[in-house]
Amino acid sequence: QWRLQWTADYKENSNYKVTIETGDFEIKTASIEGAHLEAAGGSWVYDGKAHEADAVVSGAEGYTIYYKTGDGDWTTEAPSVTNVAEGVKTVSVKATRTGYADLTAADVTLEITAKPVTITVDSSWKYFDEADPAFTGTIGKLAAEGDLGEVSYRRTNTEEAVGTYQDVLTADFTENSNYQVTVEPGDFEIKTASVEGAYLDAQGGSWTYNGDAHYANAEVQGAQGYTVYYKTGDGDWTTTAPSVKDVAEGKKTVSVKAVKTGYKDLTAEDVTIQISS
Repeated sequence: QWRLQWTADYKENSNYKVTIETGDFEIKTASIEGAHLEAAGGSWVYDGKAHEADAVVSGAEGYTIYYKTGDGDWTTEAPSVTNVAEGVKTVSVKATRTGYADLTAADVTLEITAKPVTITVDSSWKYFDEADPAFTGTIGKLAAEGDLGEVSYRRTNTEEAVGTYQDVLTADFTENSNYQVTVEPGDFEIKTASVEGAYLDAQGGSWTYNGDAHYANAEVQGAQGYTVYYKTGDGDWTTTAPSVKDVAEGKKTVSVKAVKTGYKDLTAEDVTIQISS
């Protein structure tokens, strides 16, 4: 607003001693009825883009909008946020026009929230005694490829026995505050192996009594490391081969199998052993 001095002009007359007492004239700041400033901030899920404050004057023209964050200077450039790490920005706004009262609005805030993304690790398997395979997985949609670095997959346990191990396959990635990452782990199964071409050859027999013991016999062909077990009737499995020596023992039926840790058992048809007179 302005304060001016008013004076008077008149025609000089020697009969008068004229004194002019000046008056004040004030130009006051104007306002426009119905004019107001609307400001908007927001919260956005991270998408790699800048998101700005926005303000608009309605009900009047000719105003210039200014923004300020914190203790910064007023500027006509709208503040923005792109990353979660920027935190919550509080933005003050005003609209100015020469000779008119400033228009103001309540402060607004800007922020970016972390984008949820899931890494799903594929379940996998191998046969016993084999090296682990390359593990794989699927990464949810990112704002930009590589935002989580080079994602890799690994096993969290070192078990090598046959079995299924739940939730032991996980993912490693580069932490990024713009993402809230959930890893859905995978299962890993170690399956019983087999040796191609391996078989169990079992032999029984019938012998004429000669006072000696005669044994069932079984051997693994095409593979090594197996242990051969025998069983007669409802007896227990044993590594000692059953035998017959006397006719009175009758005919013995012998079951056989070959066992190797982590591998499928090898079996053969039952054999019989007996002594004849």
